[in-house]
Amino acid sequence: MTEIYGLDTEKATMTGKHTLPDIIWSCTEGHVHQSTMEIDECVEFYKAEGILDGPTLSAQANCPKGAVTVTGNLTVFPIYPSCANGGFQAIEAFKLLCPNARIKLQQGE
Repeated sequence: MTEIYGLDTEKATMTGKHTLPDIIWSCTEGHVHQSTMEIDECVEFYKAEGILDGPTLSAQANCPKGAVTVTGNLTVFPIYPSCANGGFQAIEAFKLLCPNARIKLQQGE
């Protein structure tokens, strides 16, 4: 993450870039290529793809409404956490941008 501001507001925003630790974590946790590559092979694959030189990523949240937009994809909670629908990214972005709203959503308030 390179910048974050407006936590717990209607316009919470963050920007960031992929780092080598991000790639290692994703490959280790099985979020990418979970059954087709060994961890080292996975890391080298994404380094070769140029992900470290990729564009700046962004996320915006409307915390009171329980909505978050990650790289242009709007998600409104509650959602099912999965890679296929971007749920993992949306959940993690919302946790960072809306720490107080996240607690309320988890408790069903």
